[in-house]
Amino acid sequence: MLNQIKQYFTYFFVGTLLATSIAQAETYDLQFANPTYDEAAGTFCVTMQIKGIEGEDEFRIGAHTFFFNYNTECINSANYTSINFDPDDECELFPGFFNETYPEPSFFADQLTGDANVTSSFLSPATGCRLIGNEWEDIGEICFNVVDPLLSTGLCFDAVNTVVNQEENAIGADGEVEKHTQGSFACYDEALSSAPVDTDEDGLTDEEEEALGTDPNLADTDGDGLSDFEEAEGPTDPTNEDSDGDGLNDGEELTEYDTDPINEDSDGDGVNDGQEIADETDPNNEDSDEDGVNDGQEADNGTDPNNEDTDSDGLTDSEELEEGTDGTNEDSDDDGINDGDEVAQDSDPLSNDTDGDGVLDGIENDQGDTDEDGTPNILDPDDDDDGVLTADEDTNGDGNPANDDWDDDGIPDYLDGEITGLNDATNALSISIAPNPIQDSMNVQVEVSTDGPLTLSLFDVKGALILKSELNNKEVVNISTTDLVAGVYFVSIYQNGKVIAQQKVTKQ
Repeated sequence: MLNQIKQYFTYFFVGTLLATSIAQAETYDLQFANPTYDEAAGTFCVTMQIKGIEGEDEFRIGAHTFFFNYNTECINSANYTSINFDPDDECELFPGFFNETYPEPSFFADQLTGDANVTSSFLSPATGCRLIGNEWEDIGEICFNVVDPLLSTGLCFDAVNTVVNQEENAIGADGEVEKHTQGSFACYDEALSSAPVDTDEDGLTDEEEEALGTDPNLADTDGDGLSDFEEAEGPTDPTNEDSDGDGLNDGEELTEYDTDPINEDSDGDGVNDGQEIADETDPNNEDSDEDGVNDGQEADNGTDPNNEDTDSDGLTDSEELEEGTDGTNEDSDDDGINDGDEVAQDSDPLSNDTDGDGVLDGIENDQGDTDEDGTPNILDPDDDDDGVLTADEDTNGDGNPANDDWDDDGIPDYLDGEITGLNDATNALSISIAPNPIQDSMNVQVEVSTDGPLTLSLFDVKGALILKSELNNKEVVNISTTDLVAGVYFVSIYQNGKVIAQQKVTKQ
């Protein structure tokens, strides 16, 4: 009953209103205003507005439908928020009796075609309660998700289907109120973001190049074979052709040598990549010749980093370091035997007289094993096994036993087992060592016919002094040999600084 009364008074009021103020249709304009693009959120919003044109009377809006279209390749997923012409927009249709409001507007959008509309019905579709003048009035806000901001929005009103005040529902003194007349409908058909300018087409915008300090007119500012974009994406400096300062430009390092363009020494061997390329070594292998010595150390040592045996002596450069020999000299001790052969036969590559007998290794190496005792001359301090060390058969005292031939038989005394090299015939010497072979100790007795203190020295086969003891003529001296390792030794007796006797002993 109350609704019927409301409707009656509404029609009564509308009839009076139309007769006095809106009997004639008015012209209206529509536009999309306040465009807002939130790039971070990926959203675009715009306000739909309406106004009357200049020079015409104000008018009211009743039932209405606003149709519009948009480009779904640019914007989509439209949603609508009413600002006016909704239930909050209340006006008094009959003073002192009741108020009237717009119903909740409906919104529809086809996400495939981009066709959309906002519709609001009203109890009296031709009347309405909001007065429209020649100032823009907000209708509602439409928001979209942005698909491609570089395309145009295509946002335009559909004049064919847009209606304000539907004439078939109109009432008035003359029995009909026409729809309001369409004026200007303004589109918002623009791209949300302009395409960035990339003058040199290197993949970086001119703005980005300005920030980087690169030339927007050159795709490869530093001329290193890498585009500015590649360098900006990677670790290298697009304004420096050689980012790590190793003598190779960044493009060469990445595309030709596969080295690290921001590490001057890619393999960490102490030689920078540019120098390795110049030396023809491998900048990605710290030991190019695989000899156990890295390229940097070889450079310091003067050896060839591309040759595992620089001096071709049979020892690798690494083995030479272990032996302490010169990797650039095949014969480190200049004895006529190369280092590799000396190591192989257990002679000393750093001594030209391994057994210290006064005869150079190079000479003894050609002699083999004179006394056939299983120890070659180069390692044997008593080459002829006559009980006298080779060094002590230097009777002329010139430091070279090779030129001493006491009996003039053409055989040097140190190789002549019949000659001891002891040329002091006045000594009437006898020496006794027992037991021989020895075990924990030995008894030594020496008898001489000359005066002077006597000294006993015990040497190993390499001529190294093992022990030394003073003794008296004809005295029996007990020498402990517990600490001696099994092998051959030589007992030498000295008087007045000269060797007067030698005898070989064996420790079991």
